[in-house]
Amino acid sequence: MRRFLLSVALGGLLAACSGAPLSIAITAEPVNVSLISDGAIYFQKAQQLQKPPVGVKEIGLEGTARFTGQGVLHFYATDQEPNCASSGGFFRCGSFDAATMDDLGTLDFRKSSTSAVKWSGAHLTSGVNNQTLYIGVKLENLGLTSGTLSFENLVAKVVLF
Repeated sequence: MRRFLLSVALGGLLAACSGAPLSIAITAEPVNVSLISDGAIYFQKAQQLQKPPVGVKEIGLEGTARFTGQGVLHFYATDQEPNCASSGGFFRCGSFDAATMDDLGTLDFRKSSTSAVKWSGAHLTSGVNNQTLYIGVKLENLGLTSGTLSFENLVAKVVLF
């Protein structure tokens, strides 16, 4: 009888979790990189149609980044509206703030126009949990670089256990 009750309880828990999204689609507007060639970090609010049903401890962002130009781009995430100058839906931040931002690393587009995205961090997780994720980009090689940065199949993968 005890084993039966344990099976029923476990089955109920699994059924309850089956409605929870294990992945959440994330979108961001394409970025004209020639407009961000001043060495600053440019943030935009990512869009998501749903959030995890409960706060989760770890979320990873996966997908593909496509850049029509050539160069090295550095990426950041924050879970709050950046306290920086804003214009046209973007926030221009002069420097990295470790207290409020995740440093997600660089993607090199000098030899390929696409690169796999696999990011994680505390501010990224909090941003997805609260639907307040901002993704930032900075051009590493300053100068006359042009092109459009876009993301494809960007998904927040929720780690439940």
